[in-house]
Amino acid sequence: MSRSFRQLTKAQIQKALAEGKLKNLDGEGKPLPYRPGDAFIDAGTAVGHRMMAEASALPEEIRI
Repeated sequence: MSRSFRQLTKAQIQKALAEGKLKNLDGEGKPLPYRPGDAFIDAGTAVGHRMMAEASALPEEIRI
């Protein structure tokens, strides 16, 4: 990760903290759910699958 990207990320987190956007989030203070299947796919795909599951959406390839 480049230094400038790290600095930008840190600045965005600090801004969100100052604005109170990181308080009272769902699951705050609770352990992360155990998802052993996520270890075998990349993080972006895992997030996409989780978002679709929470929205009760099916991918097109499953509907077909």
